[in-house]
Amino acid sequence: MYLAGARIIRQFAFSPTLGSAFNATLMSYASHVCVGINVDVRAVPDQPALMTAVSEGFRAVLALGTRHTDATVTTSY
Repeated sequence: MYLAGARIIRQFAFSPTLGSAFNATLMSYASHVCVGINVDVRAVPDQPALMTAVSEGFRAVLALGTRHTDATVTTSY
């Protein structure tokens, strides 16, 4: 897929909370999966702990089926 002549290699997920305390969005395209997490800081005061838990969870799931792939988990916030 191309946009304005540039090849799209991944889409970054974004989801506003829309009145909720927590929103997670997962989007996949061309063998890439992006997860966007948006939280209310009053409801989730320790965002680094949340990101660590989510990352560890994805790593555990990927470990079940990545013997022959190059899957990785990266985080940024």
